[in-house]
Amino acid sequence: MFRCFLTGIEIKEDEAYTLDIGAARIAIRELKSRAFALEKLINELGQTDKVEVKNPNTGKVILQRRRRLVCHQLSQALSKVYPEGNIFINKFRSRI
Repeated sequence: MFRCFLTGIEIKEDEAYTLDIGAARIAIRELKSRAFALEKLINELGQTDKVEVKNPNTGKVILQRRRRLVCHQLSQALSKVYPEGNIFINKFRSRI
C-alpha cells in the first residue's frame, strides 16, 4: 500500500498518481505565453484615442475619447489568445 502525500490516506497502486513535471512545465510555458499575448493586447487596444466627431444636431466638430476598435474577424482571431472567455464586446449592441 502507498500513502497519499497530501492527505496521508492509504491508496492502492492503481489509484496512485504522480505529477508529470514535463507536462506541468509545458503548461506553465503556455500560460506565460498566453499572459504575454493578453498584456500585449491590453497595451495596444486598451488605450483611448482622441477622435474628431461631428455632432449631427449642430454640425460642430468635437473631440471625443474613444477606445480603439477592431473588426469582427480580427476580434475572433485575437480571442483565441483566451478561449475560456470573451475578451471582446460589441460596443454598439444593446446589452441583454
